[in-house]
Amino acid sequence: LTSAGAGQPPAFADAGGGGLTHIHTIIANNTATIDFNAKFTTAFDGYLLFGNGIAPATPDVQPWMRFSTDGGSNYLSGSSDYAWTAVGQRSGGGTVQPVYDFSDAKISLNDKVNATGLNGGTAVGSNFIAQISTPMGSGISTGVQSLFMNGGGNYETGQFHTAGSPRSSAQHNSVRFLMESGNVSKGTFSLFGINKS
Repeated sequence: LTSAGAGQPPAFADAGGGGLTHIHTIIANNTATIDFNAKFTTAFDGYLLFGNGIAPATPDVQPWMRFSTDGGSNYLSGSSDYAWTAVGQRSGGGTVQPVYDFSDAKISLNDKVNATGLNGGTAVGSNFIAQISTPMGSGISTGVQSLFMNGGGNYETGQFHTAGSPRSSAQHNSVRFLMESGNVSKGTFSLFGINKS
């Protein structure tokens, strides 16, 4: 915002830097895993991962996230590699209940006590946005915050908020999206870097 002189309306100018940089997009077509291998660098402190129109090949399964420290050659999947917590509500009603696991083999992006999971095949697609913070930080934990909108049958919907992290301060340079079981039937996944300045 700059002054245009006495009696004149203020003028607006673009702020220096900021914004997002598109890094990579993957379109799922009965795909086992959605892998953004070696896409995290020190050029960005944070990233946004968007998922649009997602459906699993197998009905009623949960979407998961995992990280890698070696460019995607191996993804962390040990029974105590992650900690996460989530809370959600479906439009069909039910009790809002938090669920969590402080020693797990994945981060659950859409999990709730008695949840039925995502609808599969050609069902109404689900959408999510996940913020991934400081994955390449030195001695800083990688963090994930996500908002998952679950598109169900008869256009029922639900929203699920998740926070999680790998249980180490290692540099994590890759991220994987996958289903609890079966493939990702469809969906578009886009990764953006959050510009430092």
